[in-house]
Amino acid sequence: MTPENSQPSLALIGDSHAHHLAFGLQKNWGKQFLLIGHPGTPPVKGIISLKHEKSSKQPLMSKALDTVINDPDIKTVVLSARWHYFVNSKKGDFQLLDYKNDSNLITLGKLLSQTISELVMHKKKVIVVLDVPQIPLNPKNCIKSRPLQTTAGNCTFQEDQRRNNDAKINEMIGKVAKNFSSVTVVDASKAICDQGICFVEDGVNSIYYHDDNHLTNKGSDLVLSKILQQGKF
Repeated sequence: MTPENSQPSLALIGDSHAHHLAFGLQKNWGKQFLLIGHPGTPPVKGIISLKHEKSSKQPLMSKALDTVINDPDIKTVVLSARWHYFVNSKKGDFQLLDYKNDSNLITLGKLLSQTISELVMHKKKVIVVLDVPQIPLNPKNCIKSRPLQTTAGNCTFQEDQRRNNDAKINEMIGKVAKNFSSVTVVDASKAICDQGICFVEDGVNSIYYHDDNHLTNKGSDLVLSKILQQGKF
């Protein structure tokens, strides 16, 4: 992505929560990058979302990761996902190639550690993105519309309303990352939430979400501009 005719040095990999960051990265980073991954699947090896992929010994996300791992021009890898989707999944939603007797949270931690280890071994700088919060309201109600609606509804919520085991997941990712000196963790929710209050719109009738968990281009722009201000890429 981006118009430069050069080999990308960065790969953004994951599920739809990697895809919804692509607009913001394209707009704010301004360099060519590779967007690759698979729906409904965290960016680790050994997990298959049976909703999006048939049972297999070679999962598509594993193939996507191998593409990045084996590309010497890719120096930085950004891992982004709706992490809780796997952690909170029911038995039968996913096929696991290993750690079948562990909890989903423990399994994800082990597979993330293995995946990062392989990326680092191939001299990749790794950035792991903690997910934006899933919102407890319909973002469309935040837009003023005429003639039926002249004022928008309440478009903020308490950060502690974030459910889905987010705190435990973020803690796990942080512990995994501490084992690798070349791994950085960034929290996308910091662009949406401030001092315990999370915002769904910008106050001038532009919303950050188009459903309860996916960012609009406006939201993507906001999140990536905040992340890039930290100089992580």
